[in-house]
Amino acid sequence: MSLTIRQYAFIFLLMIMILVGLFGIYSYGKLTETRTNIHESIQTSARKEFDSNFSAAKDLLKSSAENFIQWQEIQQQFEHPSHFSYWFNNRLKQTTHPLQQIGIDIMLYHSDGHSIAELAQSKLPKKLERLYPETQVYINSENYQTYTIPVRDEAKGIIIGYLAFHFDLVKLYGNSGKFQFIKSDSISIDPKFHHQWLDQITDDLLNYQVTPTPEIELLEAQLVDTMLGIMTTVLLPTILLYFLLVYVFSVPIQRISEMIIQLSNSPSQNRDCQQKSVFRVAELNEICESLIHYHSDLFDTHAILDKKNKALWEQAHHDALTAVYNRRAFDEQWHNLNDLLAEHRVNVSFMLFDINLFKSINDTYGHAVGDEVLKVIATCISESLRKGEHLFRLGGDEFATFLIDASTEIATDVATRCLNRISEFDFAAIGMPEPVRVSIGISQAKGGDTDAFNDLQWQADAAMYAAKRPGTNDIVVYTDEITDNSKGLLSSWLSNTVYQAIDKGIGLVLFYQPIIKLDDETISYYEALIRIYANDELISPASIFNVVEARHFEVELDRAVIRKLTESFEQNKIPPGSGVSLNMSAQSLTRPEVSEWLKPLQQFTDKFKIVIEVTETALITEVKRVTEHLRVMRDMNFVIALDDFGSGYSSVKYLATMPVDIVKFDITIIHSLLDEEQRHMITRLAEMIKEAGHTLVAEGIEDTELLGLVIDTGFDYGQGFLFGRAEEIPVNKLDFRS
Repeated sequence: MSLTIRQYAFIFLLMIMILVGLFGIYSYGKLTETRTNIHESIQTSARKEFDSNFSAAKDLLKSSAENFIQWQEIQQQFEHPSHFSYWFNNRLKQTTHPLQQIGIDIMLYHSDGHSIAELAQSKLPKKLERLYPETQVYINSENYQTYTIPVRDEAKGIIIGYLAFHFDLVKLYGNSGKFQFIKSDSISIDPKFHHQWLDQITDDLLNYQVTPTPEIELLEAQLVDTMLGIMTTVLLPTILLYFLLVYVFSVPIQRISEMIIQLSNSPSQNRDCQQKSVFRVAELNEICESLIHYHSDLFDTHAILDKKNKALWEQAHHDALTAVYNRRAFDEQWHNLNDLLAEHRVNVSFMLFDINLFKSINDTYGHAVGDEVLKVIATCISESLRKGEHLFRLGGDEFATFLIDASTEIATDVATRCLNRISEFDFAAIGMPEPVRVSIGISQAKGGDTDAFNDLQWQADAAMYAAKRPGTNDIVVYTDEITDNSKGLLSSWLSNTVYQAIDKGIGLVLFYQPIIKLDDETISYYEALIRIYANDELISPASIFNVVEARHFEVELDRAVIRKLTESFEQNKIPPGSGVSLNMSAQSLTRPEVSEWLKPLQQFTDKFKIVIEVTETALITEVKRVTEHLRVMRDMNFVIALDDFGSGYSSVKYLATMPVDIVKFDITIIHSLLDEEQRHMITRLAEMIKEAGHTLVAEGIEDTELLGLVIDTGFDYGQGFLFGRAEEIPVNKLDFRS
């Protein structure tokens, strides 16, 4: 007959409980009786002793104080207070009055509470805060107390003043008699009475401990003897039961372990699960049989898992918005391709695509239009590539592809085909009235040249930025002659207009888009966006930033925004209790004098929230220096925000090292909340960043459905066209719910 583990455990526990119960019943009765008798006897005796001594001490204190105020010399001090100091130092200290033995410090006060004289050595206050017609006691601390008693003119029936003196109640009580049942050194004033005024001294002021007696020691000895008896009685059967259960369980479990190893080495071989011991455990037999069945099903499960893993890989390696491969897939392809080219020695061309001024497209036309532009660009490029070639979205508006065994001429033809396809698309159909320009940088590495392959990315990046310059072809193949110093040529009128606005403030204005607090839907602060008026019309942000980028006016633009924002604060354009965020370029953040530029704004940080928004590009530019400058800004009371989080591939890494307070999630991440499969991952990411102490801002909220998802995800603030577009005069009221 096999018993279950629960049955064996129940038998073991039952035996222990019976043994402990028998000894416990006997011991408890004897110990309780003895402890109760001793406790009652000692407590009764100690209470009588305490009451007797306390009454004597209290009477002594009261009688001494009342006798003292009846002293004729006391009455004279109120009549001639100028003599008090002499009287106190010469006359009073020579007397043997009982109060002189009790009082630590003595002082007389007029009827209005002011002392009749000042004594340098006195610790009593110059003025009594509490004036009562009866005796009052103030419990200063454990060491001394203050006793106040009114001094009366009996003939007139009025109070002419007060006597106050310090005394030590503990010391007074301790000197009141001998103690047999109370530990004299344990007497203390209950801390709950410290710094309190009392109408009278009561016995609950003092705490005390009872003196140990031989009866207590006897009780402890009995307790030790009883526990030793229990241990001796219980220990032996417990050890026997322990070894019995070890034999019952350890041997069968060891056989199961050996069987698992054998199944791993020879899965097709049948195994016998029957236990050969006298004591058989039913659950162990069931475990053994289950292991055999599980192992036989494992191979089928592997096939199913492989299929699901492939589906998960596809999901994890594709961009949710554009459906092309993502940055993770790119990194894997990059490493695999390096090994492939080293083995087969074939040339590879690398192409990098970037949408010019894409941030301005989002700011001007909304993130929904920006998303549509990204999808169109990804589709046009993918359809223009050769068969078998894949497009990767690296982040934000950057795309890339590899062309295997392709010369620069072939790569240029493919790039031209991509641009032609893009130019043929009617962007007005998706709400984008302006043409979209894409810059393409091309680099090439010969097969087997590992160094050249590792340079492909930065070379293509340099070529791509060269393609962005005005007057330059949108397609540039990297050569050693490419530099970042060529500025290109822009319209003289446009360049001059932008320069005059930045340099002298002509036509330069700031527009403010509200950022709301999601829990109460109130405006928290505004993002300041640059605008330029020319001939009573606004120049498009795309044109402005085109000039800034071509002429390298980034630093000058940042300083112009700081000056303009300072004027806005001085002119009270910013609603009280709110704040403003401003974007700063990587070029400015690397300058050692950047903190000096911000000092005009520092004077407003005590009344307004001023946020410095930086991008991942700025963070990775001279990391050490930028980090140092951001910490200085924090010390100046500015708030640091990471803008467009999620558009890059390494933002999370920088969150752990950079002094960032606010994280603004990119529109692509926010819109991914609409996808149920991605929502859980984004929610967990948001929770992780909030747990790290960062405040979360969701960009691109354009409808109430997305607003609800953003709130459920745990975002603190929101920004988007749902709440309002950027306006020259900041709005101070939201009406998106109406």
